[in-house]
Amino acid sequence: MTMNIAKLYDKQVILLKPLLNEIKKQIKKGDSVVDLGCGTGAYIKVLEKQVGKNGKIVCIDNNKQMILYCRKKFSKPNILFKRLSAEKLSSLVKKFDVVFASLVLQFTKAERAISEIKKSLKPNGKLIFSIPLYRTGINIGFDEESKKFKFEFEKNLKDELKKADIKNKPSLEYTNFRSRLFKRL
Repeated sequence: MTMNIAKLYDKQVILLKPLLNEIKKQIKKGDSVVDLGCGTGAYIKVLEKQVGKNGKIVCIDNNKQMILYCRKKFSKPNILFKRLSAEKLSSLVKKFDVVFASLVLQFTKAERAISEIKKSLKPNGKLIFSIPLYRTGINIGFDEESKKFKFEFEKNLKDELKKADIKNKPSLEYTNFRSRLFKRL
């Protein structure tokens, strides 16, 4: 039996503490926020708590399965979902207080995506984002805890792919030649 990619992804989600800290520090009650590349909605509950009942979250993902999966998990009037690429963000027309993007911008046409984010932010709007700036997308550090995490993550991913009868083996190694580009942008 083949597993939906969104369900598989949701089993592997990790909330990054530095991002959680920035969300709590930068996002206020009543803010309008874009969760760019929302995936399966890992950060939506945290974002929802920060914006409160009067705030709004627009969850964007280019993957149809991710959007459908999220819609099933979250059904509140102030959380909206839209299938859209980062490179077309300004087509929403609305301006936002914050654009939040966790581990997604490295998969975009970076200059175009950043330009669209700038167009979509209100004056003094904020971009909170993370991208891997190292060779492996899951190395967090070189300490023992990070090594253990990487080992367990890779093992769990391989086990889940096997259970889901997914034959393609994803490569978690890549050269992120764009680190200077993101720093410049």
